[in-house]
Amino acid sequence: MLQTPIFEPLFILNHITMMFQFVTKTVLSIFSSLWIISITQAQIWTPEKKQQIAQYMQSIKSDTAGLAIGVVYNGKIVYEQYMGLANLEHQAKVFEKTRFNIASNAKQFTALCILKLATEGKLSVKDDIRKYLPKLYPNIATPITLEQLLNHTSGIRTSEELLDLQNKVWWKEVGFSNRDVLRLTEKQKTLNFTPGAEHLYSNTNYILLAEVVKKVTKKKFSQYAKKLFEDLGMKQTLFKTRYMAVIPHKANPYGKWGKNWVVEPSLYKNHGDGNLYTTLLDQLRWEQLIQKPSLLPQWSKIIQKSQLPIEASKYRKYGYGLMFGTYKGVPYRYHYGQTAAYGATFLRFPKQGVAIVAMGNNRNLADEQVADKLATIILGKEVAKKQSFDAQPKKVASKRNTLKSLEGYYKGMTYGLIIRIKAKGNQLYREMYQRDPVEMIHEKGDLYRYSNSDILRMYFSSNKGKSTQFTLYHPEIAPRVFKKLPEFKPTKAYLQAIQGKFYNDELGVYLNLKYLKDDQVEVKTANDQYNATLIYKDNLRAGGYQVNLVWGKDNQLQELRLKSGRIKNVKFVRVN
Repeated sequence: MLQTPIFEPLFILNHITMMFQFVTKTVLSIFSSLWIISITQAQIWTPEKKQQIAQYMQSIKSDTAGLAIGVVYNGKIVYEQYMGLANLEHQAKVFEKTRFNIASNAKQFTALCILKLATEGKLSVKDDIRKYLPKLYPNIATPITLEQLLNHTSGIRTSEELLDLQNKVWWKEVGFSNRDVLRLTEKQKTLNFTPGAEHLYSNTNYILLAEVVKKVTKKKFSQYAKKLFEDLGMKQTLFKTRYMAVIPHKANPYGKWGKNWVVEPSLYKNHGDGNLYTTLLDQLRWEQLIQKPSLLPQWSKIIQKSQLPIEASKYRKYGYGLMFGTYKGVPYRYHYGQTAAYGATFLRFPKQGVAIVAMGNNRNLADEQVADKLATIILGKEVAKKQSFDAQPKKVASKRNTLKSLEGYYKGMTYGLIIRIKAKGNQLYREMYQRDPVEMIHEKGDLYRYSNSDILRMYFSSNKGKSTQFTLYHPEIAPRVFKKLPEFKPTKAYLQAIQGKFYNDELGVYLNLKYLKDDQVEVKTANDQYNATLIYKDNLRAGGYQVNLVWGKDNQLQELRLKSGRIKNVKFVRVN
């Protein structure tokens, strides 16, 4: 038997005292935490902010094609508004049953199908796409995984820009289907880049993922997705698989061209990358499930996983149909979508418990701008803490170089964007493809300000009186450097040598190059032609295309490699 120490009563008293203090502190800590959470919640969503949103929304014209927008906060729908018209012909208003095409925001649900099948052990995101679609890229030994399709690091070219090269407009292609995309992709022998080496967004990735779901489940993708939506409680959501299909309460897409409104029809039926019709309420339901996965316990783990970057993937800025970044310094998850005149924006701020959904059928009303405005109002002081950057260099040399010395082509180190600086008389201009020239206002030394912006500046760095680069400064964006490309004055012999006929057997398209005069070259296809400019040695700009010239050992031009938007390294081989 243990003997009781003589000081046991004192020990017990001290122990009780300590326990009381611990419990007291714990209770106070809990109440303190609850009080802090309450204060934080009050700061995030307040009647004042709701009033600010109402005032802003009143400023938007509501007698044209419309918009539906909602906010979910801590698992509850706290704001919901419908405005404008779903059908201009019949003056039918947008209301809670109106269905919009949410375009690329559909990708998160295609990814969810893949994730569900992976969770069930029916596939792995590490699988090679050719396990399911064996006719793709037979000559490429490097694995092309489903994971790489999910986060757009596969190198697979997007179908709509390949159709552009064939002089076809994808959304005008009557009945253009997933099968058509698959056939087009099967003819591709090469990729944009080695799988996993880069990131380049491609709609084809998600159309192929839909085909994988079809192969694994032995069901039409739309049927499998329909059951998924039903399980999630989103019964007004469906993929459109027939371009003439009747969809109850569908909002028609409109754009105002000149003085008149016109319908902007879509004749395609490919899906998985988009073509998902849904209501605001269904999408707010989805946001509630994301914030409170316990609402559907059987889906909890899958939903949580769907909101994170793909596990063990090197690329962390895109995951399961979802982008990751910072909004004015606040971490968020997001996606945008636009097709014809439809547009949709999804913004999620997990730390703040806020989700914003906007969808519309009006080309002239930018849903992303409306969502952005609501986010700024709701987050309030959170975005006031946003990261700021230098608005201009810390030191600006007083010496000013001549405008002539600043002229030339500059290439961005971040995205490869090419900007031309051109002097006209006593003024300096920034020129970009498909952008109006912008006059640069001189401030001091070699510091200039954009004439159409009070906060965007350009500073030139020089060596021995000649510019070598410029840096763009904006208080909300990290400075971006553009290096000056070497000047190249082609000889007549060089320009004559690049003339010829070139062919791409993947697309069945010819390109003809013809020297015109000075640094001008004509690029011609069967149905179109461009006056190309030689930007620097072996690089032409023709319309929206950059054309790299590849020479053989005999100094003969052997092939062209085209780049535009979401396609790269498309090879055209000389045939004469």
